[in-house]
Amino acid sequence: MAAQAGGRWEGFSAFSPFEVAPPLRSVDAASFRDGERVVRLAGVQAPRANDVCLDAEARWSCGLQARAALHNTVANRSLFCQPRGTSPDGGIVADCRLAAKDSLPIGDVAHLLVRQGWVRPVPDSDAAFAADLGKAKAAGAGLWRGGWRIVTP
Repeated sequence: MAAQAGGRWEGFSAFSPFEVAPPLRSVDAASFRDGERVVRLAGVQAPRANDVCLDAEARWSCGLQARAALHNTVANRSLFCQPRGTSPDGGIVADCRLAAKDSLPIGDVAHLLVRQGWVRPVPDSDAAFAADLGKAKAAGAGLWRGGWRIVTP
């Protein structure tokens, strides 16, 4: 387990891949806890866990549902993460892939969540996620069913 000291993670190289064993402790749709550290999926943004969205005239708990989507997508599988750097809050930004389990496919978690409509690319990552984003928007998946309208609770 790495410990944070002076803004850096001791025992953690910025380029060392790491495994996150189940169960996943999701913070929101784009981040989770691995021990004491918070890992944020690279290239995507998500609603906060307590965000509320507007779909036509109905309010719904999109942040809570998006958080559950991350948890359900991982579904008791290990993640293998490659760090890209640190986030402003001192966490880790990483690309994470699902481990193979039975006949379930291996996949990049951020791409899967973009395709499901629970996260969207940050502006400088639009090209990498274009196909997944297009599918989510066309299907009205996840937060796209209401046009990704987050309202103040």
